[in-house]
Amino acid sequence: MNKAIINITLILGLFAFVVPINALKINQKEIRNSRPIRFKNFRGKGKVDPDHLIKNIGYGLSKKIKRSKRRRATWNYKYAIIHARGKAKIGQNNADIFIIKKGARVDHIHNIRRIIAAYLQNQYGYSYENAFTLAKFVTYYNALYRGNLNYFSKKYTKAVLRNITKYNAGIAVSYKTWPGRTRLLIPLVAGSSIDTDLITDNKVINDLKKKHDRGTKERKKIINIKKKEIKRKEKQIEKNKEQLNEKTKIIEKKKKEIENKKQKINRKKEEIKKKEERLKKRKKEIEKITNKKEKKQEKAKVKREKKKLEEEKKKLKNEEKKNNKEEKKIKKKEDSLKKKNEKLKNEKKNIDNKKEKIKEEEKEVKKDEKINEFKKNPNKVIAELDKKKKELDKERDKVMGGKMFFLRVNKWMKDGHYDNDMLIIDPIKAKITLKSPVRSIDGRKFDLTDRGVIVIVHNANKVEQHNLVLLDKDKLQLIKQGPDNIFWRSFIKVRDEKIYAMINKNKKYFLARFSTDLTLEVASKVEIDADSSISFFQSYIYVSRKDKMIIVLKKNDLTFFNEVKTNNLR
Repeated sequence: MNKAIINITLILGLFAFVVPINALKINQKEIRNSRPIRFKNFRGKGKVDPDHLIKNIGYGLSKKIKRSKRRRATWNYKYAIIHARGKAKIGQNNADIFIIKKGARVDHIHNIRRIIAAYLQNQYGYSYENAFTLAKFVTYYNALYRGNLNYFSKKYTKAVLRNITKYNAGIAVSYKTWPGRTRLLIPLVAGSSIDTDLITDNKVINDLKKKHDRGTKERKKIINIKKKEIKRKEKQIEKNKEQLNEKTKIIEKKKKEIENKKQKINRKKEEIKKKEERLKKRKKEIEKITNKKEKKQEKAKVKREKKKLEEEKKKLKNEEKKNNKEEKKIKKKEDSLKKKNEKLKNEKKNIDNKKEKIKEEEKEVKKDEKINEFKKNPNKVIAELDKKKKELDKERDKVMGGKMFFLRVNKWMKDGHYDNDMLIIDPIKAKITLKSPVRSIDGRKFDLTDRGVIVIVHNANKVEQHNLVLLDKDKLQLIKQGPDNIFWRSFIKVRDEKIYAMINKNKKYFLARFSTDLTLEVASKVEIDADSSISFFQSYIYVSRKDKMIIVLKKNDLTFFNEVKTNNLR
């Protein structure tokens, strides 16, 4: 077997002490049989251009494109950039397209990366170091998807697709094909920065993992770039949130003003209505007047009042119209703010998802760095892992997060019932800092999981029953009580975040495995001695059967595997 594969297999075994084995997913077949993208560069002697001249191509293209109305720029008829912008659907990107023309004499991938890096630095404000890391990933990405129009058509806008064909999209592996047949896509987010998620998709990262060092340096650099992007976006989101809050306050104030005006208008309407009623009443009264002169004068007065009232009504109608218009305007602004708020929430959610993804990527890189370190110095890594294992064993010894957990057995009562206290002790000050509010804790056993403390309690509703209980590790408060009947003197063992205990089925006892939320996953079919201890070895579990014989169960399903020979020992 290949030596590298033996090493990797060994380190995976060692890591099993420290982390769950299902968290380590290395495709050994892939490592053995596949190779990463490797660019074929010109190896002979030729003219070597100084670094600053090569970078000047990228800087020059950036300066030209900023001035160009056509969104196109060319450098000495050898290189070009197209700002491809169009209406993007969800999941689509616009792009900058870097073109190597027929007249170019570039023959090393490093020079292409330097040109792209200089362009990105000047165009989007990245540091040159970060821009060069991005340029590397741009070349990997474009080489892996070379000519794949089916893929590009799903990821890019029509504006981008109009400028590429299956013969020139991306970059070939060999330098001989670059001039005249290269159009590298630099995917953009909102037109102002590179879409780092796209150029570091699974295909690109998996290809990097095929390298002898699993591409850890490059992957670390791109993770740092992503972290900086996230910080920038988080600051922008907070800034936008503050602006939206200010605008919301202004709108709320305006809405109150509109409502006050509305109420004022309604009051005026009522007043006008009352005046109209009074005028109608006066008209009837005037008809009863016998003196013609007096009657004429009164009619003239009513007419003037009616005219004045009509003017008031007209003015009020205009005010109402204006207020309604303002209300519609505010409603529109309010709806717009709600949409922006919703967009901000989605952006925040996406950022949180990205942060979680980056955490996972960091874990993967650290794991691969450990593998690289093991290849160089296996003895050192083994020593470190051994030390870590001892620390974990110590932590499992009832210590977690600087707190010591202690089950104080006060007194035995009857029927398997104890009056026990679950405590947290400060081991430095030798002082009890917390006592659990949960009563009726039985047995003398407990253990710790990442979620909290596992103890056995007697069931308040069925006094003959006992159940597993999960206590919060900070306050020792009840989180959950399991439904299964547990033997009150049972051991409690936590291994690989699985809980092992003895269940009682009509006074017959079986080994059971539970998840950390106390869900029963599987139980042995073989009856177990009620007072058995438990031991683990690799993928097997050792317990005493009902007849006191030591038996071996398979860890995955707790089925019988073997019986330990006693050799007539007494």
